This record gives sequence, structure tokens and C-alpha cells, in this order.
Amino acid sequence: MAGLMRVGGGGWSASSWLFRWVLTRLADDAGLDRRLESALREIVDENLGWFSLEELGPVDRSMVRSWLADRLVSDAVDRLPVELAEREAVLDHLAELAELAGDLRGGGRDVVQGVRLGAEVRNGTNPRWRSGLAGCDS
Repeated sequence: MAGLMRVGGGGWSASSWLFRWVLTRLADDAGLDRRLESALREIVDENLGWFSLEELGPVDRSMVRSWLADRLVSDAVDRLPVELAEREAVLDHLAELAELAGDLRGGGRDVVQGVRLGAEVRNGTNPRWRSGLAGCDS
């Protein structure tokens, strides 16, 4: 089973585990009011597989979009296990959702890529960055 998130005029689908992971992180970390936090947990607990930002009020919609655009990718870089199969593909897929949310509020691909690179450098999970340090003693 998969999950579908409607963001603006577009949609983002993911495997059920990843969809639930995103909604759980939103509920845990986005600073949403208890009503919305509870609704997100119900979607996860009942395995409903559908969440539409367009059904939210303007304040909640803005908060969710901001968290998705600004925090989702760095949160995933920090929290998803380095050993996760297809980790790079998962991060790329999450970046698509962040870009979709960012495009609707004036962010977009460059912002998301900068956030991801910064998080990967900070926690040492960017293989290109680590390989550039091979042989450096200082």
C-alpha cells in the first residue's frame, strides 16, 4: 500500500512506511496545534494513506509547507539510518516533496539541495564530501 499527499495542485506518493514516517515527523516536530497533530497520528494509526494540505486552514497549511520545505530533508538526513537500503533514493524522493512545498511558498530546488548538503556535511553522511577528505591530515 502507498500513501498520497496532495500539496497545492500536485501530489506526492510514497510507500506506506515513508508516508507514515513523514506524517509522524510532522506530528512530532512541526509545532502544530494538538488538533492537527492528532489528525496526523490518526492517519498513521489507521493506515489511511491520504493527506491533503488543501483541506487545512491557511495557518496550518503554511506551517506544514514551511516544515516540509525547510526541515524535512535535513531531518531525514539526520534520522534515517545510514544503512537504509536505497537511502539516497529515499532522500531524493523526500526532496521532491520538499521542493513541491517550497515551490508553493517561494522556495524550491536550490533551497532544498542546500539544506540537504548542509545536513549531510554536518553529520558526515555525504559520500562525495567524505571522499574529498581522503588523505587529508589537517
